[in-house]
Amino acid sequence: MPPSPTSPLLKYRTSTSPAPLHADADSPTQATINLAVLPGNQAAHCSRIEIAVPADDTRDRAYFSGQPVASSSSSDWTSSIQRASGQKLKLPGSPAGEYYLVTFRLQNAQKDLINYPLNFGLSGDLMSSGGPLAYRILEHSKTSAGAGYTRKFSKLSLTVVEPAFYLHSFLARGSQAPTSAPLTSFKAGSPIHLTWSSNGTYFQLYDGKSTSPVQQGPAASFTLPNGITSDTTFIVAATVLSGTQGAANGFTPVYQYATLTLTVPDPTLDTLTVRNSITTQSALTVNGPLNVNGPLYANSNLIVSDGGRTKFTSVGANGLRVTGELTVDSGLTVTEDLVANGPVYANKDLNVAYRGTTKFTSIGANGLHVTRDLTVDSGLTVAGNVIAHGTLYANKDFNVADGGTTKFTSIGVNGLRVMGDLTVDSGLSVAGIVVAHGALYAKSDLNVEYGGTTKFTSIGANGLHIKKELTVDGNLRAKKGVS
Repeated sequence: MPPSPTSPLLKYRTSTSPAPLHADADSPTQATINLAVLPGNQAAHCSRIEIAVPADDTRDRAYFSGQPVASSSSSDWTSSIQRASGQKLKLPGSPAGEYYLVTFRLQNAQKDLINYPLNFGLSGDLMSSGGPLAYRILEHSKTSAGAGYTRKFSKLSLTVVEPAFYLHSFLARGSQAPTSAPLTSFKAGSPIHLTWSSNGTYFQLYDGKSTSPVQQGPAASFTLPNGITSDTTFIVAATVLSGTQGAANGFTPVYQYATLTLTVPDPTLDTLTVRNSITTQSALTVNGPLNVNGPLYANSNLIVSDGGRTKFTSVGANGLRVTGELTVDSGLTVTEDLVANGPVYANKDLNVAYRGTTKFTSIGANGLHVTRDLTVDSGLTVAGNVIAHGTLYANKDFNVADGGTTKFTSIGVNGLRVMGDLTVDSGLSVAGIVVAHGALYAKSDLNVEYGGTTKFTSIGANGLHIKKELTVDGNLRAKKGVS
């Protein structure tokens, strides 16, 4: 059936704080009543909406003890308030007693079609001598642009109870502005403003880490100017007391509690124990020691520094670069090149292998065992024996000394200089000149040739066979005949 001529075209929904409303006859209670204006089942053009609330305790009812404060979510609507009797205000039914009539009036006639968000609010001190709060709505509206506005009426009854001890709405914000959005995550050190709703008289705020409160007193808010550095659960304890005295002489205060957990995405931790993998999407900075009992993997670069000086890094290196000494208490395995710009020390054995084949090792050797060629770009010093099972090449000079005395060397000579006796267990081939400052002994044959032609030899002769002339600059002695 069509709506009654006196029924509003718009729909209305209320919300209150506290919910339900609290009031008693002895002291006022702060209350807020918001009204959401919603489109109805048909088009509604509206120029004025009035709200009437009781202003005295006539007929044992809830009422506003002082003029309420009006608000609107739209700047196109302004408000005014007057106080008068229900009869003078021409309220339907001419109710007894006085009322506050709050008028919300549209300033822009082009926006009288209500198809946009619209909300009104009343805030003030509420008292009650018993009963609910009568909340009357008077709507000046029409269904079409060409028609005239008519007054329509609706009455709501809002529940009001005697004040009960409550604590709720424990929230954290980044600023003290009540309209700022509540948050549960804050960067380390950023300010945090905590608030809660309660009709308690004394509050204690704890940070969940200490048994002493971080704040206590009658204020229902607290600001942390330096924020927090790690995840923290705050606890607020509320009570109703005359003064601040706690439990005494058998008296125990009644408390209500609320908790709020805040997280920190960039925390500062005293210690950290990770039983499984730890993955960081960005840089990981450790200002103290880092103890790793298992493998340490870095999907990107790894940098370790001390006092601003890099100790080792993978940045700019195809592997790991150690700028100082490298000490390994157990095995060290390098699958690619190992470049040492200074000495390499091994407190135990040193083994270098490639594709399963050992290239050189100290394992099983009293020194270093090189299984293939040994190439040294600079000096090579060996404090013990050098054993070469193959050819020994030196791209520069070669020097062998014992006890500070050179035994043989290529330094300063165009060949090899032997300071003492020269003993060769097998053949000795000299491509240049042989200079002997002492006796020249050959335990086997001696053969001297030039250009493929033997000049003299002991091979095949019972003595020395000279192929051509023999020139002697000094005396020639023969124990037997000379032919």
